[in-house]
Amino acid sequence: MKYLIILIISFISLNSFACKNSVPESEAVRYINANGVGVAGLYECKDKPLEKCHCFDSLGAWETLELVDEYVVDYISKVDEVACESELDCDDKFAALDCAEKIKNYESLSVYCAVPVMKIDGKKLVENKAKKAAHEAAKVEEEAQELTKRDRKKAARKALKEADLDGANSNAKLKVIIKALLEAQE
Repeated sequence: MKYLIILIISFISLNSFACKNSVPESEAVRYINANGVGVAGLYECKDKPLEKCHCFDSLGAWETLELVDEYVVDYISKVDEVACESELDCDDKFAALDCAEKIKNYESLSVYCAVPVMKIDGKKLVENKAKKAAHEAAKVEEEAQELTKRDRKKAARKALKEADLDGANSNAKLKVIIKALLEAQE
């Protein structure tokens, strides 16, 4: 019974970390190129099993995403290898090394820098900060224009309410009223 409960909890926790929204690479390219607008529904990873799938759970709108090369460590290279005469000598030479990852090998009496050599392992889906900033700026601008449009409508309606419609017998007054009506309809 105890093992069954542990198994159930493990299964539930694995599902909570699993990607809930994933897309095949060709579909990601299609949506990114269209900025997420006017594109037919997405194919799922199960529909295209030969393609790499990309998780987009934690990513923003398609307008802000891009596919970039994914770099992974191919192998570790030895750089600046120095032979030592003794373990004490290795300690001194180890301290003198100027690199991020230092290795001290007492068995071969040497010290060296370890440098990862990277390779491209396909593409990954990421959020582009410049695209995100432009997308957010466009949304703010659109909201400002909508607010301005609402303010113009309110002003036009107010002008109509305050207008003297009973005395609207001249062409000039009628033009003003028609213009206010048109602005209120926008």
